[in-house]
Amino acid sequence: MAKILIVDDDSYIIDVVKVALEIQGYEIIDAFDGDEALAKTIHEFPDLILLDLLMPKMDGWEVYEQLKGETKTAHIPIIIISALSEETSMPEGMEVEDYIAKPFEMNDLLNRVKKVLRKYERG
Repeated sequence: MAKILIVDDDSYIIDVVKVALEIQGYEIIDAFDGDEALAKTIHEFPDLILLDLLMPKMDGWEVYEQLKGETKTAHIPIIIISALSEETSMPEGMEVEDYIAKPFEMNDLLNRVKKVLRKYERG
């Protein structure tokens, strides 16, 4: 089953999403800030990253830029999960697989995760 990295500074969000995804059979890795997210991505090479934008140390935009700027991690799909609206938060040129606004419905998140992973299984 796919390995998913959840990146959020809110431990409650991580815990709730982690349990829901583990029930679906996914292997879950978590990170509470951008620095930890980069380190775990390089070490674990997840199949998908769920990325919050507003975090301490290094925000989601910086994490995105660093991941997409590295050959080894540029291919990893990213779904943004943020309290910010998509229209105001997405910088020009930032392309992600999906954007989920907080608060969100868990079934919606699960369906979007499945959709993105299916897309990348087929190549």
